[in-house]
Amino acid sequence: MARPLADDDVYLFPFPLFHVAAYNVIHAHLRGRPVVLVARFDAAEVAALIERHRVTNISLAPTMIAMLLDHPAARRHDLSSLRVVAYGASAIPLPLLRRGLDELGCGFAQGYGMTELSGNAVFLTPDDHRRAAADRPDLLTAAGRPGPLAAIRLADDGEIEVRADQVIPGYWNRPDATADAFTADGWFRTGDIGRIDAEGYLSIVDRAKDIIVTGGENVASREVEDALAEHPDVAAVAVVGVAHPRWGEQVVAVATAADGATIDADAVLEWARGRLAGFKRPKALLVRDALPVNASGKVPAAPRGRPTGWSRAAGVEVNRACAAVNRESAPRPPTWSPSPLRTPRPAPRARRPPPAPGRPAPRRRARFPARRRWPSPFAPAGFAPSPGGGAFGGALLAPLGPPRPAEPLWVGCRRCSPQPQRGNDGASAGRAHRR
Repeated sequence: MARPLADDDVYLFPFPLFHVAAYNVIHAHLRGRPVVLVARFDAAEVAALIERHRVTNISLAPTMIAMLLDHPAARRHDLSSLRVVAYGASAIPLPLLRRGLDELGCGFAQGYGMTELSGNAVFLTPDDHRRAAADRPDLLTAAGRPGPLAAIRLADDGEIEVRADQVIPGYWNRPDATADAFTADGWFRTGDIGRIDAEGYLSIVDRAKDIIVTGGENVASREVEDALAEHPDVAAVAVVGVAHPRWGEQVVAVATAADGATIDADAVLEWARGRLAGFKRPKALLVRDALPVNASGKVPAAPRGRPTGWSRAAGVEVNRACAAVNRESAPRPPTWSPSPLRTPRPAPRARRPPPAPGRPAPRRRARFPARRRWPSPFAPAGFAPSPGGGAFGGALLAPLGPPRPAEPLWVGCRRCSPQPQRGNDGASAGRAHRR
């Protein structure tokens, strides 16, 4: 771990429990420490929970850290109990790190891992972050150094390989995928390209696998492409990640239309709503006449940071479209009220002026006036309103026959006035009190 749990630590986990970061929840339970769970991340709620439960450790994505610091709740609640803020999925910007160190006064830690590694295997410790904020900003581009129970190495092509007891033995009922994921001597291929400096820090350079990281969640381009390719109007599709100021990356699809068909981008995106999770659905669908392919007939993998760089002309056009999408979904300045936790009380009602001299005071209308009965226009032949049904406007029906005496009705609260009374014409003069 980046920092072992102490005997008085309290951990807050704001992600879904199926997320790989939930291994921290298991770790806290093994140490007998309490865990605070939230249904979804909300900066105001998280700040209130930190103060209420005196949370010491929390896991956040860099985007969540920025949202927490920007929210007025961060200044309204006491967050001094925090000791470590752990983040992952992407590097933290240096200005955000310095702001977090200054305003929260706690340490920051990063981890590099994945589901196949049962969590993190490489850690950038709080001391490393303090060095980065002081005079080593280059450390923020590093994922960290391997933990005490993990070993890493780089293959000839730069792919990161990991060997540790925490690595999965294989994929369930997928021997072909298991064989592709492991080397002959048992090292796990992560699919990431990296480098290791003289101090042993691992830096992630690129991804060998086509993965888009949006808001801390991994999206496989192939999965989205397979889902969109099922649409009858789509002939070919390529899914890429476009840089986004808030989410890090966002999913964008580029497609060509089938013969004789026309692609309606909005209709295709709505069609994908029932087939892909919200964070996996493309935020934009761009229609092109053709997709560039390599010698093997496949769409070439786009360089990271330049997802539309297949050709200069196509790249400029697609980048412009994605820039418009970014502008629409970019974070806007907060519009909270000065006191968002307290709803302002309505203005008091004006008191009725006293009556003029010589005129009697107006009679106050009863709070629950008796309701008149009237014959129901929906009464079928041979039926008439039943006596005592005035509270329902005569809607209670009974066969014609000799009139029955009105049943006594309770007036007011059954506990406060236990005596049965009759209202005017058999109607109740009040309603039963409901707790």
